[in-house]
Amino acid sequence: MSQNKQYPVGLSLVAGASAGMAESFITYPTEFVKTMSQLGVRGTNKIAVSPLAVIKATFSSRGITGFYSGCGPVIAGNAVKAGTRFFCYESIRDLLRSPDGKLSTTSNLLAGIGAGCVESVVAVTPSEAIKTRLIESQRAGVTNPGGSLAVIGTMIRTESIASFYRGLLPTMMKQSANSAVRFTSYQAMKDYVTDRNGGTAPGNTTIMAIGAAAGVITVCKWSLSVVVKTRMQQSTVHYSSTLGCLISSLKQDGLLVFWRGASPRVARLVVSGTVTFVIYENVLSALQRLT
Repeated sequence: MSQNKQYPVGLSLVAGASAGMAESFITYPTEFVKTMSQLGVRGTNKIAVSPLAVIKATFSSRGITGFYSGCGPVIAGNAVKAGTRFFCYESIRDLLRSPDGKLSTTSNLLAGIGAGCVESVVAVTPSEAIKTRLIESQRAGVTNPGGSLAVIGTMIRTESIASFYRGLLPTMMKQSANSAVRFTSYQAMKDYVTDRNGGTAPGNTTIMAIGAAAGVITVCKWSLSVVVKTRMQQSTVHYSSTLGCLISSLKQDGLLVFWRGASPRVARLVVSGTVTFVIYENVLSALQRLT
């Protein structure tokens, strides 16, 4: 992603999807642990919610494969999500460029917000709703022989298409904030390094470091929307609204509930930052050479 160099934005769709698939497979176990932690206690079944307890319980009962429950829709959704995110981000940035081709920090921020909102509707909310149901079933000890397809069929038959968009508002809040912070911080650090190198783009090692730093910066933002989104996508508990879920969670579990699952999220975004941006930049460069 360069401030001044422009290229066909369609290339960013392919590069983003490639990065999204690789990143989601590598980091999914941390996503699983985070979701299990955020779902918390179900009824009278006192399920431990600390990340370490989730890791121990999952490994002892299902082994390594247990950490990949619900990964199918997430990997597919992440490919669409990342492709949409990078495509929208680059498209909006191009629209906001000044006559000399330069971009301000505000333009990068607005492009990130717009990309986050679009990807929430196109891919994130539906794929995470399916993922949450699969993980919720595993927590309850219920097997899903049909996997993701069976869950999708059940959701459509019993709850309608609208069930895939439960938690859309907090998801849009989360994704728009994520994309705005992540893209803006990454671009600022990359531009700084490029300027220090006399205009030479940073190498893969530097890109990985910058991506990891952008991940840490992203996860430090307010995580309330993440927990509310996860809880609204459960099948066993229904909330009347986003505000209702927020108030109920606060009453039942206290203020710290909104930072539940933060440690695996930090791990995920650090690894995600290193993987996503280095794959994206390299695939994009390869595609540019072919066109």
